[in-house]
Amino acid sequence: MSLDEHISRRLRVQNLGVTYYSNRKINFWAASNREELKKWALTAGHGVQGVLAVAPGHALAKVLAEKFNHNFDAYDKAIDAAYNAGLGSGSRLHHLLDGQHSIWGALKAVKGVSEQDSFFEELFQACEHLLRDLCSVSGINPLFSMTRETFDSISALVQSLGLSKMYLADALTVNGPEILGGVIGMCSILLGEKSRNNKKMTELSGSLVLAMLVSANPALLPFAGYATYKAFKGGESADWAELCISSGKGAIVTGSAIAVPTAIATLGGPVWLGLGAALLTSIGVRVGIDKAAGLWREIWPAYQRVCENFPHAIKQVNLINP
Repeated sequence: MSLDEHISRRLRVQNLGVTYYSNRKINFWAASNREELKKWALTAGHGVQGVLAVAPGHALAKVLAEKFNHNFDAYDKAIDAAYNAGLGSGSRLHHLLDGQHSIWGALKAVKGVSEQDSFFEELFQACEHLLRDLCSVSGINPLFSMTRETFDSISALVQSLGLSKMYLADALTVNGPEILGGVIGMCSILLGEKSRNNKKMTELSGSLVLAMLVSANPALLPFAGYATYKAFKGGESADWAELCISSGKGAIVTGSAIAVPTAIATLGGPVWLGLGAALLTSIGVRVGIDKAAGLWREIWPAYQRVCENFPHAIKQVNLINP
């Protein structure tokens, strides 16, 4: 290979952002490219978290409910007996308040449906019903139920903080899109853990915390908490201002993916338009943040020199014009 050909290939590699094997085949997963690929994968994750927190996530919940949230047999009738009797405070709250939509409550409800059932058959029927109810819009809390009095007491407390009863109910239950958000959060954590740049984990913490608060998604809580812990623990020797800026970057990307579909839905636009616009906006915001950061790094030294020389310049002006 001539020198000109070698230089041409090097320039082409630099422009593409890829490297070559010794046999001259392009290797997109070379060590030098992994960090860049992880950055864009995490950016996509930030965007999807924002999308799931608002209108497209709610539309997905409705689709899942129409497809899977149906009752078929005596086991379903037994678990929904309280709701069918008019108890449980309506369709939006009965999964949380009727006492029969946690794992233990559903298991008690199906006992006696058939005397021939073993414990494992009853457990299967209870869990199978709960999985279908997981696809409902309101979701379920598989761990516990609560009484109406307890829920009212807690809601009175959160209402003093400006939060509604339905926000509280959403925070205490999980549905299909929220589980999806949790899975994406877990995958993002795994990518962030493998990254050599601690700022990626810090950005991830800002993204997950914002998405969790906006969507009231309890499935994101462990991942948001872990990302925040790792980000600040890993950056103990770093400047706190820098850590907060990095966290803010992730929150801004996710916030843009929340704002765009919300605005489109408010104007009556279709869900698919909000979804596409949100993902494109999150990528565009990420690029803009990187460009602005690069520009600031170029401007900052000149700005510092101006600040350092400004008092001297003022003295010179005063000497010229006493």
